[in-house]
Amino acid sequence: NDKYLSTGIRTACTSGPQGTDLIKKFLKEFEKYLNPNGKVLIIISSKNNLKLNGWKEIDSASFFFEKIYLMKYHI
Repeated sequence: NDKYLSTGIRTACTSGPQGTDLIKKFLKEFEKYLNPNGKVLIIISSKNNLKLNGWKEIDSASFFFEKIYLMKYHI
């Protein structure tokens, strides 16, 4: 519950003020760690408003206020 967390813990749990800092960092750096023919799967929310160029949607599920996507990237 956010009201019981200090600002530092709240930021760490939500990945920054917008909730996307960790995902954005991962998206900038993941390719250098993949082997040839490497694959990455990531689950994201429509609320993240991220553009995933080169990624393929594998599956999705709609909930009350958002859509959850399973995305795949293959070198």
